[in-house]
Amino acid sequence: MIYRHLGYAACLLNSLVRVSAIDLDINSTESIQNAAIIQVTNLLSNSTIDGSVNPLTDDPFHGVKDEATIYMTLIPFWNTTKNSKYNNLVIDRMNSQRSTIFNSSYNSTNTKPSTAIWGLAAMAAAEVDFPTNSSESWFNCAVTLHSKVMWKSGQSCTDGLAPDSPNLIGQQFGYFTGIYFQLTSRLAYASSGGHRRFFADRASAVWLWSVNNLILNESDWTINSLVAGTDNDTACFVLKDWRLASSYGLWLSGAAYMFKMTDTDLWKTRVEGLLDKTLTSFFTRNMIVEVGDLVDGLGAVEQAKYSTEAGKGFLALWLASVSNLMPEVADRIDAKLRSTAVTLAQQCGGSSNHTVCGSDWTSSNYDDSPSFGNTLNVVNILVSNLIISKTAGSIANKTENGSGGVSKANDTSTGGGDSGTISDGAIASAVVGSVSGAAIIIGAISWGLRKWKDQSYDAVRKDEPGKKEYTSGQHSHPAEDLYGHIRATDQVQRRLVQELPNNVIGELHEEAATTLSSNVRHELA
Repeated sequence: MIYRHLGYAACLLNSLVRVSAIDLDINSTESIQNAAIIQVTNLLSNSTIDGSVNPLTDDPFHGVKDEATIYMTLIPFWNTTKNSKYNNLVIDRMNSQRSTIFNSSYNSTNTKPSTAIWGLAAMAAAEVDFPTNSSESWFNCAVTLHSKVMWKSGQSCTDGLAPDSPNLIGQQFGYFTGIYFQLTSRLAYASSGGHRRFFADRASAVWLWSVNNLILNESDWTINSLVAGTDNDTACFVLKDWRLASSYGLWLSGAAYMFKMTDTDLWKTRVEGLLDKTLTSFFTRNMIVEVGDLVDGLGAVEQAKYSTEAGKGFLALWLASVSNLMPEVADRIDAKLRSTAVTLAQQCGGSSNHTVCGSDWTSSNYDDSPSFGNTLNVVNILVSNLIISKTAGSIANKTENGSGGVSKANDTSTGGGDSGTISDGAIASAVVGSVSGAAIIIGAISWGLRKWKDQSYDAVRKDEPGKKEYTSGQHSHPAEDLYGHIRATDQVQRRLVQELPNNVIGELHEEAATTLSSNVRHELA
């Protein structure tokens, strides 16, 4: 792949965007949309928008770990602003992955846990009916990729997701497992019947395995970033307990989808536990922050050192999805997202165009520290406010501190607005996959409600599917219902490496995926 980048800071200095500061009225949809458009222009001003160049910059620490996360930002950006300037870039770049990552045959790329994030990008596109010039739907791409990512059912640390490389055997990451959990939960939410049962059972199994192996702690609702263990018969131990915004967002949003399907106290407890922990850990001074390894100083200003990474923007998008999936917690979430947008806009007056945001959002002054990842954060936070604006209800004109929401760069004044909102239709949710985490959970097509949102959820069991094995009809494992999978063991590594289809892999899976794609098209409106 050819890169043609001049460096993020340099490109911003020469950007064609020539507007004076960000005037943000948090109560005006148009104002938020305009601010988002400015920031996306800043973000991609040094890319060739023809699909041939990866839009990542040569910034030595841009805070973006995967190209797919950019498209998980640009898709909800398009859906909330209707600005289609970058659609061809997204379509071309995502289509370029169809021969490898979205391929119906197994290869060295699409079986890795790190590629599951492309499944979130595909789901983001499917959920909002993002355009494509391919005969294969975005939903089909997501299902195809999910079937290739290697998951081993079991309880020990050597189970779970297969490693990206041999030197990572016995190591499990909270972020990658969270991506797989969220993708599985969203596929369950978008499916029906036995297909929904399969994905829901798998999501529950991923959660239970993660609790058993210390990625998730259901006592204090912490999520560890890295656990390890090489014994086939024992659980993992914690190797790194860093608190990453993207990981919390992934797990929280996925749990909200599971609650939406099952309507059980079990999943409600999980959502509420993670939500409480997230809101107390990742917000300070009415501002979203990253935590990282500062586990002994939650809420400290020093957390700003991690703000060049893009995780907190995706956390905002996933919180918006939770707000829309669970209106009963919307007030707690929406006020914080609105306050974050108002506060960060006060210091977005950098560079020659006076619209570039710095990295320390706890200050009202631009800190001369722009980055690609941080600008991605800003876009996602603005888009998250567009997503929640339709359901703001009693807090439509309130931020976390109870004030209105008009902000100008380097201006701390606040006031009222025109209270414009986004349409009468409601979006079920909106995820932005992860960059460090993340994805846009937008759970409806063209701002419409799911026709089936009130349907019964008999296809999903109300209890957990069992820690050792599943039962689903006449099959011993639910994967057989969807893909015709059997359990295959690598005799060298003595570990399950993949649930392989009985028949021709490509043909069998493609048929199953096509069926699922047909289902979701009838169930989303």
